[in-house]
Amino acid sequence: MSEEKYKQIAPAVVLAQHGNKGAYRELYIAYYKNIFFICNSMLEDVTAAIDLTCAIFVKMFETVDKLGDHKAFEQWFYSLAINMCRQKIKASEEEKQTVLKEEVLLLANETAECAVKKDHFGFEHKIMKIIDGMITSMPLSPRIILLYYYFAGLDAEKIALLEKITPEEAQQDIKAIDAVLNMQCEKLKNQGIDMSVFIENMGNSLGYTAQKSFVPDGVHSKVSEQIGVDVNPFAPSPKEKEEMVEQAKNHIKEEEKKAEKKVKKNFFTKGDLILFFGVIAAALIVFGIFSGYKQWKRGKDETTTYSSSTQLQEKPALLWNGAAAGSFDGGSGTKEDPFQIATGAQLAYLANLVNSGNSAYAGYCYILSADIILNETENISSWATETPAHTWTPIGYYNSESDNSCFTGTFDGNGHTVTGLYINSEKDYSGLFGIIRNGTVKNLVVEEAFVRGKNYTGGIAGCYISDSAGGSITDCGFSGSVSSAESYAGGIAGAVKAQGEDASARISGCYSRGTASAKNYSGGIAGSCEAQTGESRILNSYSSSSINSSDFAGGLCGLLSSDSGEAAFWYCYSAGEISCQGENSGGLAGRLEASGETGKTEVLFCYWQNTSASAGAYEENPKIVIENSLPLSDSQMASPESFSEFDFSEIWIFRPEQNSESYKYPVLRYSVEF
Repeated sequence: MSEEKYKQIAPAVVLAQHGNKGAYRELYIAYYKNIFFICNSMLEDVTAAIDLTCAIFVKMFETVDKLGDHKAFEQWFYSLAINMCRQKIKASEEEKQTVLKEEVLLLANETAECAVKKDHFGFEHKIMKIIDGMITSMPLSPRIILLYYYFAGLDAEKIALLEKITPEEAQQDIKAIDAVLNMQCEKLKNQGIDMSVFIENMGNSLGYTAQKSFVPDGVHSKVSEQIGVDVNPFAPSPKEKEEMVEQAKNHIKEEEKKAEKKVKKNFFTKGDLILFFGVIAAALIVFGIFSGYKQWKRGKDETTTYSSSTQLQEKPALLWNGAAAGSFDGGSGTKEDPFQIATGAQLAYLANLVNSGNSAYAGYCYILSADIILNETENISSWATETPAHTWTPIGYYNSESDNSCFTGTFDGNGHTVTGLYINSEKDYSGLFGIIRNGTVKNLVVEEAFVRGKNYTGGIAGCYISDSAGGSITDCGFSGSVSSAESYAGGIAGAVKAQGEDASARISGCYSRGTASAKNYSGGIAGSCEAQTGESRILNSYSSSSINSSDFAGGLCGLLSSDSGEAAFWYCYSAGEISCQGENSGGLAGRLEASGETGKTEVLFCYWQNTSASAGAYEENPKIVIENSLPLSDSQMASPESFSEFDFSEIWIFRPEQNSESYKYPVLRYSVEF
């Protein structure tokens, strides 16, 4: 977006984010022609284009408040429009023949005749018909590249993020467009039109064509009806623009200090005839993509959409650059349409939102659509003394004045991996997430990580707190090292706490491989698992991590404790070495406690690899129940018969054929590639 245009729309974007309906009208007037042009060009159906244009603006009005940086509005809005169009297009589209259509050649002849006769109206009218025909007949993938690059003005890096390809691949695709253009220019030159000199005006030509598009009045009336604001561009404005600028000053004062990459500027300065020829050049580019480039590597038309969690289009993993994005990769944050995260920058954007206490994002849903590499890990063995390129800021922290600084939503890793997590902090609550409060994290693996903090340090979360029903850490894995300078360190979480009458703090289907150490309270899964009230449980999980602690060291947890609630281990095992200088150590927990009158601490069907160790230190107490749990030798740990109560049909599996220490004992099915 040009600086001039940014200054024009910035107040409207900021005020729209704060619910100002007059600002909605200004945004509609600024973009309705462009959005209708996109819809009509992609759908080739005016009626469908009217309906979809309306739906796109309604969607924008409903979700613009969730856009972080208003400077990213145009890129976000065009991406929203193109993706909604993508969903409407049939997946069976096929590439067209690599020859110019006869009707297009005829139009080119007629256009040249109009130019000779100086019939500007006829010339322009035929140019519009050429563009309509060429854009709508091209395959989906190149059509989208053209709209992003030449119409929206996005560079290769931004296109790569939106299209789930590498920047190098995007650049190659863009170069292919130029190559095809030269070929098609030669063909039309035979029809009496030489357009090769106007290639540089492609973006402006498409923008001009969009502005000349006829937009049916039905679009204005439909949008007005659905958002409750008269957006008709020909109706009187409810507020003066000067007033809106004044209202927006307080909102954008801080944001204007941040640097933002600018998209390329394109100003059309040729005469009318040159402008018209430039439009032809743009049209030929479009048609050239479908007609001359047989080897278009993405022309198979992958029409998978990624605006809903059920239709995510996966991306390759990209190395994080250490910065935070200004928006997510798509989605609206609902369960059906979660915010999509495909890069480390977008994950850092989530951290910024949560850590700023942004209540607008509390309780929303998020999903990964790619593996994320936070740091290269070749030198991970030296991270204890040498800092890698990027240090991670945990998502969520403790704020006594607001729960909004904790992560309270649902984060679905979607089976993806976050690699190279590095934290070396003197603060409490360190992990990929700092504090999760009544939230859910699932289907995620954090591997090759180095996490060091003061108190409450974990691979997935520094601390998981529940004071209401629902929420858990489910089907998550961790490999790496976790250490607390003081207390509470665990492979999955530094601590797991239930502290409400209906609280349910649960870690389920998780594993840890690596090391966990602290002065006090260290465990393979969590530093402690405590139920003040409600329930706090670890089930169907295992740890092969090595544990080191001055006191309270356990294979699963440093402490398993209940007061007025219930704390439990069910169907778990540990197989790591445990080093503890104090008296509280054990194969499962460093210590087991049940201090309250109504509390209960329970261990059922759990095992540990140390025939000389107990389940953990504890005092005889009827509220502490240990049943069907015992130490096993190495050979017993490797035998399915020892785990007869485990669910090997749905949850667990033995894979001795993997010939690896990691698969020597039972493993969780989701963590094994079949």
